[in-house]
Amino acid sequence: MYRLFLGSFFDGGGTIRNCYAIGNTSGTDFIGGVVGQNDIAGTVDLCYATGNVSGTSSIGGIIGEFDFSTLRNCYATGNVTGDGSQIGGLVGFNH
Repeated sequence: MYRLFLGSFFDGGGTIRNCYAIGNTSGTDFIGGVVGQNDIAGTVDLCYATGNVSGTSSIGGIIGEFDFSTLRNCYATGNVTGDGSQIGGLVGFNH
């Protein structure tokens, strides 16, 4: 199964606050325990993920790809693995 942008996706601002995810997540690109991709000026605050996250590239325990945004008071406890590049415990790729 092909999974791109697994997790929620939000664009153009806004806030995700006081959330959590407890299941395992897997896919290909832009895979996060809570958010697959956040694009431009969003905030993720007071969130956590406890499941394992796996994929190819842009893989993160909380967020797969995070663009020009803010991450505060979040944590991830699961294993994060990937076969490609941009793999991180909290955020796979940030710019």
